[in-house]
Amino acid sequence: MPMRIIFMGTPEFAVASLDILVQNNYEIVAVVTVPDKPAGRGQQLQQSAVKKYALEKGLHILQPEKLKDEAFIAELKKLNADLQIVVAFRMLPEVVWNMPPLGTYNLHGSLLPKYRGAAPINWAVINGETESGVTSFKLKHEIDTGNMLFQERFVDKNNQTLGIKIFVSEMEESNHTLTSGTVISDSKTFLKVACSNGYIYIKELQMAGKKRMLVEEFLRGFKIDSDFKFL
Repeated sequence: MPMRIIFMGTPEFAVASLDILVQNNYEIVAVVTVPDKPAGRGQQLQQSAVKKYALEKGLHILQPEKLKDEAFIAELKKLNADLQIVVAFRMLPEVVWNMPPLGTYNLHGSLLPKYRGAAPINWAVINGETESGVTSFKLKHEIDTGNMLFQERFVDKNNQTLGIKIFVSEMEESNHTLTSGTVISDSKTFLKVACSNGYIYIKELQMAGKKRMLVEEFLRGFKIDSDFKFL
């Protein structure tokens, strides 16, 4: 009898994991993601990257406002899943993560215990990390502290060559379809980097061998083109 899996996730970062499960013919009985929300200048309703993928694949989608909602809990119980997989989603109440008999497993975008909690990739970019990775573990009470299954490490060779350190930045939460690391700039006044759940606006930075400067100063002397990325 095939294993029944519920997948929970929101941004583009989570789509790759869901796609691996689908491509390997696992039985995804439901995909849980955030409700559609207004974004951008027009404030039009935007779907999460995970929802868009689930719609393309014809998967059953749940979008609860509250994870402790009785109707949502009842729906999860009816699905009778063997396990749940969580990638870049919200903090789950115990009634949810403790429901499946095989437990709930999380893929976190950092080398735990470093960068526990929300937006680990964003903070790694903000702090100019040249090495990061992912950690998989079984959920328990304390956030991002469960029994680890594996870690995979990535070294950012491009950032080591360029040698940029970010001192001041601001986070803008937004849904988008850009690859994480994509740089957007008007080459005069702003520089922002796409990440899994929005954009990081860089305000002050420093290149190796150079002084710390405002982003406007940086842009006057450094050309941003379509091939430039923070990875």
